[in-house]
Amino acid sequence: MRILPIAFMLATTGWSASLKDQLSLFATLTPTDSVTALHTRAGTLEATVLDRKTGATRTVSTPLNETARENILGQAKLEKVPIDDSVSTPAETVPSEAAKAKALSNQYRRQYFWNELGTSSYLYGAGFPIVFWDGLSPLPAIGLGILAVPIEYLGHSSFASNREWTQGNVEGVEQAVNMEFWGSGALGAIIGGDDFNALRFAAGAAMIGYPLAIRYGYENGSAYADNPGRLAMRKDIASDAAVAALFVPNLFVQNVTDGDGFVRMEGAVALAGYAGGYFLANSWKPNQHVPLGNPDGISQWGILGFAAGEEVAALVNAKSQRPNVALPLAGYVGGLGAGWVAFQSRNDNEDRAFYNDLGLGGGELAGLGIWLMTGASDTRMGFTSCMVGGAFAGYLVSNALTADMQEHTKSSTAWIRDVTIDPMPVLALAARPDGSSERIWQVPGLQVRFR
Repeated sequence: MRILPIAFMLATTGWSASLKDQLSLFATLTPTDSVTALHTRAGTLEATVLDRKTGATRTVSTPLNETARENILGQAKLEKVPIDDSVSTPAETVPSEAAKAKALSNQYRRQYFWNELGTSSYLYGAGFPIVFWDGLSPLPAIGLGILAVPIEYLGHSSFASNREWTQGNVEGVEQAVNMEFWGSGALGAIIGGDDFNALRFAAGAAMIGYPLAIRYGYENGSAYADNPGRLAMRKDIASDAAVAALFVPNLFVQNVTDGDGFVRMEGAVALAGYAGGYFLANSWKPNQHVPLGNPDGISQWGILGFAAGEEVAALVNAKSQRPNVALPLAGYVGGLGAGWVAFQSRNDNEDRAFYNDLGLGGGELAGLGIWLMTGASDTRMGFTSCMVGGAFAGYLVSNALTADMQEHTKSSTAWIRDVTIDPMPVLALAARPDGSSERIWQVPGLQVRFR
């Protein structure tokens, strides 16, 4: 293929050369050649050429820009040369329902594996040294915890590979493990108080109950394959209620003189709060579909309410323990209550909840950075305002950008279609002016697609 400077002039000015003359600027043609047909193929122009001397036909092709292509096609119409402008595309293979189900199962299997990989590594890596700290010297106890990590990796692989997975199974496992951890910790506090044996009991109970929780969660999740959000709602609301309950004893006990009794009380109220939140979650839109993003969204509103309570405590310059506990607790419960009502009419998907988590956390980090740069490190008010303001700003921005991330919606008036964040460099193909391509490194970064 030869590209001459004059080709650009002819292609862009529309000079009325013959079809053969115009094509000869982009492809090699002989004096005895005649153009008998043109074909367009996704940006490439193909010409069927007849050699009048030999009677042989051949096809020549060249990539063209839009202007050159239009000029050549216009001349072809004037000369009444047949034009085939259909785009040739390979036939699409529609995957079967079985293939789709298998692909989803593989996706959810990987999701389970990565979710529980970190959880079990932390549990057994730290649990074994805690349980056997007195029976073994420190290094063997730590070594036992490290040795347990690859063994539980193998256990996860064996369990996951022999089963079909749905979103319900993944959420069922998360909910069961969450319940088992809260129960183990609360019972350890109730039985052992502030003694080290309480931590040992909690770690031992969690390690023993963990495999049982996974099996139970998987089986229970199978019944929620079409409504996994219900399991997520139970997990999140129960955890929120348990966290709120942990603050309650601090409202009535100003000076802890009996540490053992106080820890037992904390364990009891946390267990009661978790149980209450678990059953309360079942009353949220009972017998209806629960969007996967709504449970986390309600929890986010609780966190924002807690932050607002902290800001009020800083504004009034609360000195004693009771207002410093009561105001954030009231904000936390109030935020959860507001979210409980507001999300009745929302259908957030899991991606929106994830991005709002990032927005909330990123806003807090931004607030912390502003606080450090302004030099207001000696004032409680400055620190609280920066952190709380950053959290609210980050959440509001991410919530606006992800307004279209909904479940079961056919249309939307949101002005943002989707948001992706990818800071990892990737290899990509880039077109050169001569039509060839080269490999380059690209950093996708933040991508916002508008409607």
